[in-house]
Amino acid sequence: MGGDKLADSIALYARRFIASPSFEVLLDMEAMSGQIVAGFRSAGTFTVETVTEGGAR
Repeated sequence: MGGDKLADSIALYARRFIASPSFEVLLDMEAMSGQIVAGFRSAGTFTVETVTEGGAR
């Protein structure tokens, strides 16, 4: 999955947990980490793991 598609998927999932109507998902595929920013504040951070096919948890 590409970085843009992954960021969109994360945003779709996060939307139900974030009170702000506007937020942004920042994803650094090189560092395998990201941040969600809402209203000029951090709404959280996350890490990304590589999972091989058939190895999803």
